[in-house]
Amino acid sequence: MSIPKSPPQNYTSSRQLIAGSDINNLSDRVCSFQTLTPTGATQATAAPIDAANVEIPAGAAAAGIRLPISYPGAEVCVLNNSANTQNIYPGVGDQVQNAANAYAAANAAVTAATNTSYIFICIKKGFWQRTATS
Repeated sequence: MSIPKSPPQNYTSSRQLIAGSDINNLSDRVCSFQTLTPTGATQATAAPIDAANVEIPAGAAAAGIRLPISYPGAEVCVLNNSANTQNIYPGVGDQVQNAANAYAAANAAVTAATNTSYIFICIKKGFWQRTATS
């Protein structure tokens, strides 16, 4: 299961059948899981996130992972279970909210502390809001 690359379809309020592939896409947006080892030290070489829920079990210090394409309503949960701080990059051209509650520059990474989980929510295309829990 992986996150679909586009938002879910809109349906009109009426009696209609919903395609099984659409139901599967909705399920993948919420229930997909990925164990991911960070790679590289740049946005281009960071390991791509392909699920709604991600665990980082291990990885070299300051290695990176990359969020999927942003669109309103997209949500990704990340748990850094590794012994090192990791970098989380946005998709190309996107921005991520940093620890100071400001947006980092386009394409710039934010750090994920050890044993901390993060929820990334896209409210507006190109911008990921970040909430951290410890």
